[in-house]
Amino acid sequence: MMKIIIAVLIVLIMIAGCAGGCEMLNRTEYIKGSRVGFIVKFSQRSLFWKSYQGEVAMGGVLNSAMGGATPNTWNFSLDNQQRRGENVDSLVTVINAFLGEAKPVKISYYAPFFSWPWRSSSRFLVQKVESIPEK
Repeated sequence: MMKIIIAVLIVLIMIAGCAGGCEMLNRTEYIKGSRVGFIVKFSQRSLFWKSYQGEVAMGGVLNSAMGGATPNTWNFSLDNQQRRGENVDSLVTVINAFLGEAKPVKISYYAPFFSWPWRSSSRFLVQKVESIPEK
């Protein structure tokens, strides 16, 4: 009986350690940067944890292995947990204002080392969206 209790405790400690490690990686910033392009898609989706997802067309085409060309796009998400002080409601308003416009935007983002599925669907989490002034 004592061996079973010890085994259960060891398993519980291992599970807690894995969850704690994943949470630490969830808070670790792996990539930080910005991209420029045109917002072509933006929606709120998911079955259980609704999160905002979008797509930016960055211009140009990429050659595929089959000999065709595919558009150069980039997928992003808004952070549901708002860990860096971003205001999701204002970001949604700004992104919807630029959606379908022929104006390029600069999107500042970061990517955690690991992300929980209820936090976002994409690896890249948007912090700020701003218009690029015309020359």
